[in-house]
This record gives sequence, C-alpha cells and structure tokens, in this order.
Amino acid sequence: MATRAMGGAGPCRLHTQQALNSTSGRPCPCGPDGATIRVHADSLAACCPVPSTSYCHERAAAPRRRVGSSQRRASTSLHALNLGLGGGSLAPPTSPVRPKVVKPTSISAPLITTYIKRCERMEQLQRVIDRNGASFNHVHISAALIHSLAVVDEAGGDDGSGSGSSIHGATHSGSSGHSSSPWPASGPSSAISAMHALRMRLLAMVPGAVHQFDVQAVANTMYVMARIGHRDIDLLETLLSAAQYRMDVGTPQNAVNMLWACVVLGYSPDREWMALYYDAIDALIRQYGPQDLANTLWAAGRLTTLVGGSGSPSDPPPGSSGSSSGGGIGGISAVGKVMPPNVVSTLLQQAYRQLPSFSAQQLANTVWGLGRLGFKPPSAWTAAFLQCTVEGMRTGRFNSAELSGMVWGMARLGLSPPPAWVTGFLKCVYTELPRMPASDLAQILLALGAMRVQPPSGWMLAVIGAATQRLPEFGPQELANALLGIARLWPAASTALVAAAGAGAGASRANGAVSCAAEGAGGYAIAAASANGSAAALGSSASSSGGGGGPGGDVLSLSILRAWVDAAGVRFEAYGSASCSPGGGDGSSSSGGRASAPAAGAAADDAAGPSGRGSSSSSSSGGSSVRRRVLNAQELCNVLYAVARLGLSPGPAWARAALDAVRADVHNVAAVPRQAAMAAWALRRLGVQPDAEWLADFMSATEPRRLARVTSMELSTLLQCFAAWRSAPTRRWLARFWWRSSHLLMKSQVPPRHMLPMLAGMASLRLAPHALWAKIACRASAVGLAAGEYSPRQLASVARCLALLGVRPSQRWGRVFLLAAYNHWGSFSPAHWAEMMWALTEMKVHVPHEWLDRFAAATGPHLHAFNGRQLSVVVWTLSARAYAPSAGYLSALLQASAPRLATLSDAQLLDTVWHLNRLRARPRQEWVLALVGACRARAFEPRVEGLMERAVAQLIARVTAGQRLQLRSGRAGRGSSSGTRGRGTRGGAKSAQATVRRKRLQQQRDVKEEPQLAAASTATAAPRSPSPQRSSSPARVVQAGTSYVESNVVPSRTVRKVPRDTRPPEPLPRGPAQQQQQPAPTSQKLVPAKGGVHDGGRDASFLLNSPHAIDAGLDPKAVYRNLSVPELYELALSTEKDSRLSSNGALMADSYKKKGRSPKDKRVVVEPGSEGDIWWGGASPNFPMDESTFLVNRQRAADYLNLVERVYVVDGYVNWKASQRLKIRVVCTRPYHALFMHNMLIRPTREELADFGEPDFVIYNAGEFPANSRTDGMTSDASVALSFKSNEMVILGTQYAGEMKKGVFTVLNYLMPKRGVLSLHSGCNVGADGDVSMFFGLSGTGKTTLSADTHRPLIGDDEHCWDSEGVFNAEGGCYAKAIGLKQEKEPVIWDAIKFGTILENVDYDVHSRVVDYGSQKFTENTRICYPIEFVEGARIPCVAGHPKNIMLLCCDAFGVLPPVSKLTPEQAMYFFVSGYTAKVAGTEVGVTEPTATFSACFGSVFLVWHPMKYAAMLAQQMAQHGGSVWLINTGWVGGKYGVGERISLKHTRAVLDSIHSGELEKADFTKTPVFGLQVPTACPGVPSELLLPNTSWADQGEFDASLSRLGQMFADNFAKYEHDGEKYVGAELVAAMKAGGPQL
Repeated sequence: MATRAMGGAGPCRLHTQQALNSTSGRPCPCGPDGATIRVHADSLAACCPVPSTSYCHERAAAPRRRVGSSQRRASTSLHALNLGLGGGSLAPPTSPVRPKVVKPTSISAPLITTYIKRCERMEQLQRVIDRNGASFNHVHISAALIHSLAVVDEAGGDDGSGSGSSIHGATHSGSSGHSSSPWPASGPSSAISAMHALRMRLLAMVPGAVHQFDVQAVANTMYVMARIGHRDIDLLETLLSAAQYRMDVGTPQNAVNMLWACVVLGYSPDREWMALYYDAIDALIRQYGPQDLANTLWAAGRLTTLVGGSGSPSDPPPGSSGSSSGGGIGGISAVGKVMPPNVVSTLLQQAYRQLPSFSAQQLANTVWGLGRLGFKPPSAWTAAFLQCTVEGMRTGRFNSAELSGMVWGMARLGLSPPPAWVTGFLKCVYTELPRMPASDLAQILLALGAMRVQPPSGWMLAVIGAATQRLPEFGPQELANALLGIARLWPAASTALVAAAGAGAGASRANGAVSCAAEGAGGYAIAAASANGSAAALGSSASSSGGGGGPGGDVLSLSILRAWVDAAGVRFEAYGSASCSPGGGDGSSSSGGRASAPAAGAAADDAAGPSGRGSSSSSSSGGSSVRRRVLNAQELCNVLYAVARLGLSPGPAWARAALDAVRADVHNVAAVPRQAAMAAWALRRLGVQPDAEWLADFMSATEPRRLARVTSMELSTLLQCFAAWRSAPTRRWLARFWWRSSHLLMKSQVPPRHMLPMLAGMASLRLAPHALWAKIACRASAVGLAAGEYSPRQLASVARCLALLGVRPSQRWGRVFLLAAYNHWGSFSPAHWAEMMWALTEMKVHVPHEWLDRFAAATGPHLHAFNGRQLSVVVWTLSARAYAPSAGYLSALLQASAPRLATLSDAQLLDTVWHLNRLRARPRQEWVLALVGACRARAFEPRVEGLMERAVAQLIARVTAGQRLQLRSGRAGRGSSSGTRGRGTRGGAKSAQATVRRKRLQQQRDVKEEPQLAAASTATAAPRSPSPQRSSSPARVVQAGTSYVESNVVPSRTVRKVPRDTRPPEPLPRGPAQQQQQPAPTSQKLVPAKGGVHDGGRDASFLLNSPHAIDAGLDPKAVYRNLSVPELYELALSTEKDSRLSSNGALMADSYKKKGRSPKDKRVVVEPGSEGDIWWGGASPNFPMDESTFLVNRQRAADYLNLVERVYVVDGYVNWKASQRLKIRVVCTRPYHALFMHNMLIRPTREELADFGEPDFVIYNAGEFPANSRTDGMTSDASVALSFKSNEMVILGTQYAGEMKKGVFTVLNYLMPKRGVLSLHSGCNVGADGDVSMFFGLSGTGKTTLSADTHRPLIGDDEHCWDSEGVFNAEGGCYAKAIGLKQEKEPVIWDAIKFGTILENVDYDVHSRVVDYGSQKFTENTRICYPIEFVEGARIPCVAGHPKNIMLLCCDAFGVLPPVSKLTPEQAMYFFVSGYTAKVAGTEVGVTEPTATFSACFGSVFLVWHPMKYAAMLAQQMAQHGGSVWLINTGWVGGKYGVGERISLKHTRAVLDSIHSGELEKADFTKTPVFGLQVPTACPGVPSELLLPNTSWADQGEFDASLSRLGQMFADNFAKYEHDGEKYVGAELVAAMKAGGPQL
C-alpha cells in the first residue's frame, strides 16, 4: 500500500478509490506534501484503514457515483485484482521498495456496494457475499439482488438470463456481454442452481433487515422476486408493510415496480395498501413519465385478473409477447374494483400531455391496461392516442406484440377507429405477417372481429393463408381465437374473398403464387400455397370442397377453412384419451412450462346468437404434441361458435366428436353461462340433434344455479335451443329459469332481442307461465315499448308470443303497445299487421276505434300485398271487435281476397265468409263466383260443410236476395241423382234426416245471431266514435267490474272472478237514470255524467271543436272539466295507487321518478316569429327544438291522451288584473295534476267558464308516458317543449307538477314584456297604509317565509307582474317548500294545510297519516300547493299599487355581506342581473368552502328574453314610480360557513320592520369596500356589531381576501351577460349596470 512520505495518517478514502482505476501513481492533494498513492495488487483489499479527517472525506459521497462510472470505464477490470474474486494480479510497482500493509478486518459500506456492482461472474458475487454478508444492510441486499439479474447467464434458464434492466430500464445496468462462457466445467445447469441458491440466501437476509428498508430497497427486492418467480407470500407481505406508509416519498419507478411485482407474482394487495398506493400516485403524479404511466396502467389491468380469480403468477413482463394477452373483449368493467375512476382519470390527464413522447410499447401497454380496466377514455384523449399510433404505424415503430396488444385494448374499450387508422394498422400487420407469432396473429384476428372491421379481401386471404400454413404452430387458444375472429370478419369480405380465392387457385397452379387485383384485394399480395399439402389454404371451388353455405348467401367456397375445421376435429377426438382442463377460466395450458395469459373474450353478437370468450396463449410451436392438445371448455365453445357462424358443414363424424367433447367437459362448459349458451347455439345452428342422454346431462349441468351470472341472453338462447331440439326442460331447470328470468325482468335487464327468443321458445315448448311471471314480463316489455326499443318486427312478435302463451295483459300494457305502434306506423309489413291484429284480439286488448281507423287508412292502399291467410286474419279481427270499416275499405278487402280464396284452408275460408257476414259486407258477383269456385274445388268435412252452406247462403241472400245455394261434395259422384253425398255408403234417407236437423238448428242460431247482425248494421250506418258500444265494449266492462285489472295480468285460460266488495266504485256519482241516447257526431262527443259544479255541461265540444285539439288530433274517451275539489279527491284516491289522505285533510301525492324540475329537458321551438326575441346560447336556459320534433312529441302526447280512460281539463286564468289576463287550458291524465292546476290558476266562476272560449295557451300533460329519446334533439325520456307559434306546451316523461306551474311562468316571461309589462319571480305583500314590498330571492333565501307576514296581507309568494298601474299576482295559489316546516316559524303556511291542499312527495306515518315534514326519505324538494284563499288575510283580488320597497334577498355563506344595505339604481340592476346566493358544502368530506350560485333575475331557468331586458325594464319602472331597493343577507355573519353563525330570523324580521316603518330610510349610512354598499350604522332590534360584517371577523386579512374573492365571482358571472346584452339594451345601459358592481 502506498503511504505518504512523511508518515502519519494514510491517504483519504476518496483518492484511494480513485487509485483503483490506474496502475500508475496518483498524487493525493490531501497530504501535506502531495504524497503519491501507489496501488499494489496484494494490498488493495486494505483500502484506507484510518478514516481521513480532511475535507476530501467530507465530500466523498458526492462524487462517489461518478467514481464508480470511471471504474467501469477503466482499461483494467476489477476481477484481475487479487481481492479473492479470482483472476490474476497487476504488474509490480516500479518502486524497488514494496512496503507491507496490514489488511483491515472489514471494509466500509460504500465499498461493499461498489464491489457488488463490479462483479461480472457469479463466483465474484458469491465471494463478496461470503466475506461481507454478515455486515450487509438493506442497501447491500437490494444491490446484490438487482445485480444478480445483470450477471451474464448464457444458459438462459431463468428470468435473469436476459437484460438486467427493470421495466423502466433504469434500476440497474445491463450485462457486459462477454463472449466466453463464465460457467465452470460442471456446466450451466449447476451454475443456474448455484445462482438460485445465492438469491435465496440474499432473500433470507431480508426479514432481519426489513426495518431498515426504504422504498427503493423494497421495490428492488420485489422486482427481483418477480423476475425469478419466487412467490413467497409472507416475505411479500412483509415488504409491502414496510413500504406502505412511505410510498409517497419514493419515486414513480418504485411505486410501479412494487405493483408490477405483485401482479406478476399473482398477489393482490389488500384495500388499505392499495388506498395508500393511490395516495402515492396523487402525490407523485407530476413526476410520472411515459414509462411510469404505461406500466402503472398495465399492472392495474393485470390486477383485474387477480381480483377476478383468474390471474397467472408467471405472466411475462410488459412489452413481451404476453403483455397484450388477457381479458375478455367486451367484458365487464373492473375499474371500480381495482382502481378508482378518479385515479385512472388522473393518470390519463398526465398521459395526455406526454402522448407524443410515448414509445410504441408504452402506447400498447397503456391501451391494454385501459382495456383490462374497462375504462373508456375521453374522446379528446382517444383522438390524441389514435393520432400518435397512426404516426407510429406509418414509421414502422410497432412490432407484432405491440400491434396485438393495442388492437385488443381498443376492441375491449369499444373504440371505433377512423378509416385512416384501420388502413395503417392493416398495412402494419401485413408487413409483420412473415415473422408474426401465432398468438399475436390470433389475437389480432379476434380483436378486429370484435371491432367489426371490414378488411379488404386480399388482406383476409393473405392473413388466413399465412395462418393456415402455420396451423401446426397454433395451440388451442390460438386456434379458438383465430377462428372466432375469422367468423366475425368473414361475412364482410366473403363474396370478394371467395372470388379472389377462385382466381388465385388457377394462378397458383400456373405460377406458384397468387396476387389479387387492386380493386378486389386492396393491393395485398396473397401468399403462395406450398406444395406440402397446404394448398387448401387458398381454397378451391365449391364442387371440390366439403364446406357448406356460409353467411355470404350464394357463397359456397369455404374450403379455405377446411384445415381449421380438421384441426379442431383432431382436438375433439382427443377428449377420449386426455383429461379435460378446467374451462371458463383463463384457458391456461401447461405446454412448454409456461402459463398462458388470461382469456380474451368475444363480444355478444345479437344477429347470429351468443358469442363466447376467446383466449390467447404463448405455446410451443411445431410438433404433434401441440396438435394433440385438448381444447378446454372455453376454447371448445369458441370453436363451435365460429364454425357455426361461418356456416360450415363439417360432417357427421365431426359433429359426433363435438357432441362427445361437450359432454365429456359439460360441467366446465356450464361453469360459465355464456359458454353453455354458445355451445348450444352452435350445435343447433349446425343442425346437430343430440340424443336424450346428452340432453339430460346438459340440462343438469346448465341449470341456472349461478343466478348472479346468468343473463337474459343465455336464458333465451338455451330455451330456444331446447325448443329446436323438441326437448322440454326438467322441472328443476324450469323452476330456476322462472326465478332468474323474473328477477332480470324486474330489473329491466331483458332487451327486446332477448325477450323475443325467450317468449318464442316458451311458446314452442308450450310452457304455461305463472300469472305472476306473466305480469312481470308485461311490465318489463311495457318499459321497452314506451322507450321505443322495439322494431316493427319485434312489436308484432312480442304480441304474438304473449298471445300464444295465453297471457292476458293489462289495459295499460295495451295502451303503451298501441302508442308504440304509432312510432312505426309506416314500417309494418303485411305479416306484421296480421300477427299484431291477431294477437291483440286473442289477448282481448282494448283497441279504440280511432286506432282501427288509422289501421284501415294505413293498410287500405296495400291490401293487395297481403296473402290469403293475412287477409283472413284482418277480416276476423275487424269482426271480433265489432268494427265496421268504411265501404271503400271493405271493397278493397274483397277485391284483394278474391284471387286468394283458393289458397285458404277450409277453416280459413269458413272464417272469412262467416266474419264477412258479421261485417255486413256486400261483395260483387265476381267475388261470389270466386268463392263458389273455391268451395266446389274442395271436399269439406260434414260439420264444416254445413256451416259453410249457411254462411254462403247468408252472403248470397244479402247480395242477390236469391235462394240458398246447395253445395256438393268435390269428390266423384257429387252430382249423382241418387241423393247420396258421396261419402262412404250412407243412404239418402239418413242424409235427408240430417239435413232437416241442420236446418232446424240453423233456424235457432239465426234467431240468436240476429241481434248481433243488427248491431253490426247499426255500427255501419252510424258514426263510431260516440257510439254507446264503445262504453260497453268488453274491455270497458272488465275494467268496471274487476279490481286492479290494469295492474294484474291473468292468463286467458284462467278468468279470475273478483268479489263484489273489492270492485272499485264508479269514478263519479251518477245522476238519475236516463234513457240511452242516440250516438252523436264525433265533434259533439258526450262527457260521462258528473256532478261537478263547473263541468261545462254534458257537451264536450268545448274541447273537441277547439282548433288546438283538432290540430293535435285530440279525441279522448271521457273528459272531466273543472271538477270540484271533492270530486278530484275521490278520483285521486280511487285511481292513483299512491295518493293518500293526510291527517289534516290534505291530499298526499307522489310524482314518482322525477321529484323536481328537469331544466336540461326544457326545449323551445325555433320558429321565425319568436326566434329573434329569445335568448339563445351561452348561459341561456333555452335549448332549441325544431318544429317537426315538437309535432312528434305533441302527437305522442295526444295518442296517449286518446287511449287513457279519462282526461281532466282545467280551464283557468293567469294574472289577477283583468286587462292583462291570459286564458290557460291544461289537459292531463292524473287527478293530482288537475287539483294542482286548480289551485295554482285563477279559478273562473260558472259564468266565466261558460264564456271561456278559446284558450291563449294549452298544456298537454302526458307525463306518465315517456318521450322517445331517439328523437332528434332529445337527450332523455323526459321532455318539456314550448311552442310560441302554436301557443302550446307538451310534457312527456315527468309527472312533477311544478313543470306546469313554471311552464306558465315561462310563457308570462315571454308574452308580458311584449306588452310592456315586467314579469318578476318574486313574493309580494302590502301594508296597512298600502305600501307594497316585493321580495326577490333564490331557493333557501327566505322569499316565501318573509313575504308571508301576519301583519301584512299577502299579494303572492312567487310570480308577479308590474305595469303602469301597479303590481298584481299572476297565480291563484302558492307553492311552498315543506321540508323542515314548523308551526312556530311559518304559521301562515302551516295554517294553509287543510282540505284542498296538496302535499307533494312527503313522508308520513302509514297508520296515523301524520306528515313528517323533516323527512327527506323521498326527496328534499317536498312541496305544499294551496289556493291563495287559504292564506289568512290575503288580499283578494291580488292587485296592489307600485312597490315602495324592493328586497333582494341572498344567503351569503361567505359571511362578507352586511345583513342590510341600500342600493343605488345601478347597483340594483347589477344585483338583479346577478341573482346571487350561496350554498354551503354540507357534509362532504374535504370540502369546507361554500359555493356561490348565480341565477339571472333570480330565476334564470324561466327567462325567455335576455336578462338585461328585464333589468332595463326594472330600472325604468323604478325611475318612473320611485321606491328603494335593499340588499338583505339572510346568511352568515361573524365568519364564513363553519366559523360564523347564520343571522336569526328574528333579526331579519326586525330589519324588515324598520324598512316598512321608514326608520331605516332615515338612518346614517357608511360605505363598504369592494362592493360600495351603503350600510346603516344602526337598526332597531339588530345588534350594531352585526351590521358591519368586518367588525365581527377575528381575522381582518381573511375577511378582505374573502370579500375580494366574492367580488371576483360577481365580475366573472356578469361577464357572461355583458357582451351579448348590448344588442338588447345598448352599450350605455350595460356600462351603467357594470358600474354598480364590485370595484376590484
């Protein structure tokens, strides 16, 4: 060892390490004389025994990493030094004297790390551990473990053989790449075992030193465990516990490595650890780079398999060929189970900024992980991702594994890439095709099939040809995936593909290669068929192939896939000699010593039947062992489904092998319900008929025992297959089927495409459903019918199936069905019409004559397209319903049926003639001759012949008044004079006796049928609509005599009689018995007798002759106009199932789904007359609707109103001032709605109602029936549409009564300003001296409470108008909130709750009917509706003078506004436009700040004009009539919400009393900062410290900051109206308003 010349302390540690890199001397600047340090090979292990005290030692740590890098660059390697690590020694020093140095007993920790990193052989690393293992700390252990992966392993036996870089490529350095083998003579196997033992020795040190481990050490240790496959759960949990509370202080790489190690080792961390992991992501998200983001999402995606229980502990790392495997395409989203959506969103936001810098592998891993999680990214993110991938594919950055992983993830997410992306992807796949592994190729085919991509035929031929040549390399999973993908891709390209294949076969024989033309093949060259028997890959003609017809129609050449079918058949046969693997899981295989990736599933295919789950694995290539591998259950089902979907005919032997394979593994097949459905569907599609024993085993295995997993698709498919096989399920199977299917039906989880096969299968098997099941099925189908989910074919099919099953649906179902038919009126085919009409008649569904009129008008011009059977059904239906069509329709019907009479069966012909008689039809002579010819050409049975004789005789007698026609038998001898009938040997005497008996019987029947024929004749002569027959039709009779018939479904074979005491009472008490009147014309339709006070008499022409009703097609069955409160109570309690009478006499009603208004569903029709006036865009609440959509909604509402049993009409007024009055008509279906508008509108007297005339505005409330969300401009099933052109409003899909009230107010907000009258959303009262006060405020500010003052009569609580003579109320009632109502606080509202009041959506005691006003069980928006007469002391009529005081109420939760302040005119306009209040955060965790809420003019959702227009009109009224404006804060003082306290109601009322008395007007005022409000210095009854808010705040700095922040909120809000408001009021007035705002 070199020493200093002058002796003393040895050289410093830093420069001793530097000396290791050179054999020459190097001076040490630390010494006093610059002594030179000489390094000798025999003494280097001593290093520096004496610690240096110089400054070099203090800074040794800083350049240490740099020193290490210089060591690695040295020309002399460390293993040549004599440190006991092997190798030779250095040359002796040039100095003649070699001093002796004593070696220390141990070395320092940094040098141990250095020695570990310099090891290049296993023996070197082992010697370091042997000598210094006792002093190893956490740094040494993790460094040794990481470096063990970097040691060269040429044997390639473990995961350490490859590159030593981590998944980030930065944890440790790679191997140096020596050319000579570092292993001893014993060979690589022993070295691998030694390395494994060395790693186990290092891992054994971890538990003892784990308390020292930091996040980096934990991450490195877990990473090594994952790389070597050491699955020690105890050690893993110990490491996770050591790092769980310190992950946020590590690096993103550490966090990713830990999660990656967990998923690779098949371990799912607990929820607590994962929650802390998500916190670490939030803390480190800004440091995440592309690699961190991609690997985090990849690991999270892999974790889904562990949560689902199908993970594989040895999956490959990201970026390998297996990184893109796993997961079912179109599977269930797992983002909520594994990673919360907000965490995924955070990662995507960070990735969005860095997407251009993502590598191809990172892009693939990112979308793969998202696909596994089932988290669909936003559209902007997807567009950016696709753009990056397009650029990457153009430059050829993607390999086959990345392509397969990327397309699989996109297919799983349901993304639809643009054509440019698809073109680039197909080109990349074609380029990689020669070197693409079988697993990637199968995965790509599967994903493209799931995405419904339509590749060019040349591409398909090239890919299928290449795959066919590599078929021996395909494992079971690859075979199943590829076949499934080809089955999906084949129909799109089958025609061009077969044409190209046929041309290619000839060219192949001539040239040995095939190429497609650019047009047919898309420019892709087809691989040549080799001469070793794979020529079938390119196909041949249909005559030489054994394939059957495919889905391409005339396409017969599918021999290109014969090799695939044969390969599947080989694996089917292997079931007899090999054990079956568990099916339904991940489809793992054991070949090659490597577990496969999880299963990749296929999405459902509604057109072809159920689909399954594909899977992909990395299996060994080549060899017969792969060909003979057995398909697991999942792969078996996928293969069967693909072969069936392709329409192949594999042959009887193949089919038998498939049946045997399914039976051998039937329990694994049935373990996943979709697999069982796939197998059954495929076998049925292939025409396979299983034997009874097979069916018994299959039914036993497929019982829906896993009830939570069986969906409607599986149930319907299995039932349909059983029906095709003519095998009824067992009782046990059926019992579970009824239970599970009813559960799905109740949850509306059975779409029409599954409902119809289910019902059809039941009908084919003649399964009689239970009454309860039938009721549930009808309710579920009604939901789909109302939502417009059924196509014309499905409408007819569902009705037919229900009729075949003997179901008797409710009348409500019938109404919904008839309305649904209106949506497809022009799309029904003759078959659909016939099926639908037959089913409705068979189920005894009441069909109004108006609907039949439309049916006749729609089918009349197209009767020539009906066949004989369909025409017979039409005739039978019309006759059964006692409907007399017009003469023109009957003539067209007879003309169309004449040439088809000969095609009818005997029964159909008899029915046609018999029911034509009932319709009183008078056919022409040509038709009669055709009928006689059809009768003479056939031989009737005796019974049928007799009936036919009478029917034809009646028909001819009515036409020609001739004699009875004698029919003869169609057999030989029918014209014999012997009197025989030509049937057997029966004599003439017996025949004559039989004829006499038949004539007598016919006479008796004619007497019985005469009244029916007379009734039919009357129906033909008289108009139908008002006919008494409608009120006595079977449906009406049943409804009047059966309890709850509308909500119960009874099979037609079981007529349930209801006791008389359970029948509901008549809708209204009837008057004295009257004689039956003759029918009146439709325009004079009668109203059922009612004892109403204001029923407008018995003449319904007030509605039916109205231009609005005529234009809308409104023609209801029964009209109830302006009923009294008791009558409405009776109807509500008898017809509405959830209406109840409260203990104080009020009516409690339920609005069901909608408990409040739906402002996002309000639409205004765009039409030239009002388009320029209405405020559109920006912050406007007015969403446009085109006129055609409005007419569709109005027609939908009118159709529903025409079908219900009764319609309620409320005629009333708005505006108490007679000169400004508007007439409003409300047409609704619920008594609750009629009573609501009875209370809210101004009720006319009897004389006013008699002279009501035409309304100014009409509301059609069909809220019980949903809107069609598929209509243009509609976003949901709720719609509130207004048209100022037709002055109508249509309500669909919401039963919340407040929509009608606010709809009328919206109309006022448009019409009143056109008259120069200001409409205001305010409360109003008047004092004893006539001084009027108006109150503006949003919800929660106290507007209703403060305006209801016991000392001041109420004008109104919500809607008012202000003209040149004063203010007046617009409504006839009040609509107050009920939540938290107490008598002591709001006595006026409490006392108004009595008989005639409506309590909306309140909770109550079911026994005592006492209302719980504090309950929020149903909604917080509980309401009370009562007439204004119920308010004690209210001024009637509600008209007053000009306001003296205007109060702008706000609830300031920031605590910076004073309780009261006086506003200037500019400030008044500014605050009026702003409409400010604040909402507190409530109990939400982590939210402490209140939220500012602005609503222009204190009611922006009801505005039609721009807010500036209303503000300008308010300023004009105040300038003309005077008055003071006050800003009153009912919110917090002394601090914001959570710190201060809310102003008491007593102090607020004291402020109002001071304003009303005039004392506050005389007070002294001081000005506040920012807003410039004038605040009184004193107010009677209010503590002075509350008047100035800043004096009650403890922290003045915080007060100033809150005040400035609120001022900025005001400014930002006003900016929304500032720019577009100038065109309404001018720039000058806008500037004046802005001057009244905060000065920031």
